[in-house]
Amino acid sequence: MRIKFTVRLFGLAVGLAMVALGTAGLAQADTINGSPTGLASPAETITFDEILLPMNTTLTNQYASLGVTFSPNVFYSPQTGFGNVQGNDIGNFTFNGQGPTDPVTISFTGALSAAAFSMDGDFTPYLFEALLGGSVVDSFTASSVGVSNSDFYGFSNENFDAIRITRTGAGDGPFWVADNIQLSSSVRTVSEPATLLMLGLGLTTIGIMFRRRKVVA
Repeated sequence: MRIKFTVRLFGLAVGLAMVALGTAGLAQADTINGSPTGLASPAETITFDEILLPMNTTLTNQYASLGVTFSPNVFYSPQTGFGNVQGNDIGNFTFNGQGPTDPVTISFTGALSAAAFSMDGDFTPYLFEALLGGSVVDSFTASSVGVSNSDFYGFSNENFDAIRITRTGAGDGPFWVADNIQLSSSVRTVSEPATLLMLGLGLTTIGIMFRRRKVVA
């Protein structure tokens, strides 16, 4: 009896130790809700000055080469000059009567561990959801998204490929503008001409190596 009891205790101790080691290696997921800076050290920040478009352009995949698309759409730089939203930006409305678009999904061309953006609105509550393959992996609600210098929202220590923004209650209006999309890693896509150039250089290198081998032989 004593031997069996000792073995059981040993097995329980090993099991608890393995659980402790496993949980110690897990990163704690964090939400970014009204931060003045967003990510501490983003690998890349999209400011919407990289590709200039006419004001109020319907924006879907024009920034895909920089790693971000919008569904169903946003509008290019309808209004600016709020909090950290300065210069060119995006919004879910125009003064021409388009929008407001709700919800809006910001999709990335690759999975990220963190992303944030500055967003100012009409003191309306919004739900922010981190998605991976279309499934929600984390979420939070900002009770009142207004105009502030602490206007960064997002997620960190996660694994996700999209963020969905949805109005959840009444406010002064479901209108918002956003800017400075911060990414934990670059998800830029290689343009088609660059891809063809790389392929051509690779084939040229193989051809030179083949000729050298033939000459030596």
